[in-house]
Amino acid sequence: MPLKGSYRSEVALGIMLLTFATIVSYSPLNDAQAIFDDITLFLNDPMMTNPEGWWRIWLRPLENNNAWPYLPITRSTFWIEQQLFGFNLSVTHWINVILHLATALLLWIVLQQLSFKSAWFVAMFFALHPIHVQSVAWIAERKNVVSGVFFMLTLWGYASFEKTGKKGIYFLTLGLYLGALLSKTATIMLPFLFIFYRLWRRSSWQKAELGALLPFFLLALFIGPLRVWYELVYSGATDDLYGRSFLERLLIAGKIPFFYLSKITLPFPLMFHYPKWSDELDQAFLYIPLLSIVIVLGILCHKYRSWGRPLILGLMAYGVLLFPVLGFFNNAWTQFSYVADHWVYLPSIIVSILLVSGAHLGIEWIAKRSPAFLTQKTITGVISVVIFSTMASLTWHQTLAYKNLESLSKESIAKNPAAWLAHYNLGIVYEERGETKLALEKFSQAIDFSPRFTDAYEHRGLAHLKLKQYQLATNDFSRAIQLDPKSASFYGNRGLALFQLKQYDEALRDLDTALQLDPNSAEIYNNRGVMLLDLKRFPEAIKDLNNAIELNTGAAKAYINRGLAFHNLLQHKAACLDWQHACRLGECEYLQWAKKNEEC
Repeated sequence: MPLKGSYRSEVALGIMLLTFATIVSYSPLNDAQAIFDDITLFLNDPMMTNPEGWWRIWLRPLENNNAWPYLPITRSTFWIEQQLFGFNLSVTHWINVILHLATALLLWIVLQQLSFKSAWFVAMFFALHPIHVQSVAWIAERKNVVSGVFFMLTLWGYASFEKTGKKGIYFLTLGLYLGALLSKTATIMLPFLFIFYRLWRRSSWQKAELGALLPFFLLALFIGPLRVWYELVYSGATDDLYGRSFLERLLIAGKIPFFYLSKITLPFPLMFHYPKWSDELDQAFLYIPLLSIVIVLGILCHKYRSWGRPLILGLMAYGVLLFPVLGFFNNAWTQFSYVADHWVYLPSIIVSILLVSGAHLGIEWIAKRSPAFLTQKTITGVISVVIFSTMASLTWHQTLAYKNLESLSKESIAKNPAAWLAHYNLGIVYEERGETKLALEKFSQAIDFSPRFTDAYEHRGLAHLKLKQYQLATNDFSRAIQLDPKSASFYGNRGLALFQLKQYDEALRDLDTALQLDPNSAEIYNNRGVMLLDLKRFPEAIKDLNNAIELNTGAAKAYINRGLAFHNLLQHKAACLDWQHACRLGECEYLQWAKKNEEC
């Protein structure tokens, strides 16, 4: 049936308002840079520039980039984007915004399909909520907005299947659910929403209908353990930082839903790096949230046949979607905090529905008791303008913090001075800028707040190296090795510091250990080659530099250093060939020197 003219106008106006408000709210992203792990997961992912990357992402997921879990759909969107636009971060950010907007529009459609009265208001609330800035502005969190599209399409498909019973729609829905899982594993809990949907509709269960849910749960049981395995093996979520008892995990899990509920209801302050709660069992107040959940669920169960049914189903849906990030499974992010804004992207949909529904009932109650000129539409319009304009403003300001790593780190420290990750990231910014003393200060602060943070020790050691404080550098690298004895870079860097202290045997032993741990490191081969060059062990140096060049043919420094070794062996022709190659790579100083001295 074609839409009536007035209804079509309302839909068009609704789409335009949603789109305009979302674009304006996220407009600061137009010139935003990469933050945190965006470089690792996107800009430095070798598959992005590989013409065969599209199939390698699917069939060889761990090739060259173990940083990615198996999320081929999300990773493929980056590959397609790079092939079309190159590394254009403005395009990258706006694609994230468009996907977020698409999720909001699909949410509107799904709720309309379910005859939800305030569907558009829920969609606008979701689109403009500042808690989603982390999911949209952080490039690496594209998995949230991609999975959000598949999540809503899957719900749409299942609701359509429930109405029509068509097998084609069923298999399409199953395929969409697989797409959601391959975009972000947290969508694993989606089939439980199908059960809550039927309970909400008071539908009776048939044996065949129960069987239709089985393939969804089988997919979940297959994909879920793969993600747990990835976190343990590749994310390193196995050491004593994650060693909590079941009771400790249960108490933390009891607090997390209330934390997110408070941030969705009153989104201030929002942080990239929230303080990590204490999980000591002797703190009695930790038991209060868990006890509150039991009491609330008990009351709602008692009132299930009247007003309690929609509330208990909504809260159960919220809890189910939160389950993967409640702390029962190890996750690398929990070394920083037990909570993060990007973990509540999909669960916030349920809270948005509950809050808007509550507001709708409240407005109805007020309208019935107000003067005639204060109609329900008038009150709804005024409140909506106030709330949505406030949310848009908060989102705009929150987005400003994500302009670059420096602004994000400073904003995080201002809100949470103990945010050791923010201190570390700010140190990286200063390090890359050549402000070594400022970088040293920030790495020290990161260590003060997190004494087991090995990367901070390594980078502080590198800062000490630049400042020629070799003993302090050695101390930092030694501490990093003590905490993580399997890191090749720690041994390699300590070897450089020891060499400057003229402890040559110890330095070479460290480089040997580094190469045993990482035999494919061109940098370590080059560094050992330089040491051997300084010790006038030229043939051994050439052997190491040969390996460095074989592993990285674009390493100009390795060609320069091998040329120096050949020069000292009076093999001037070979030296000139290496320096010519280095010049083609942009390093021409030695070639010019050799020509000036008529050696080339």
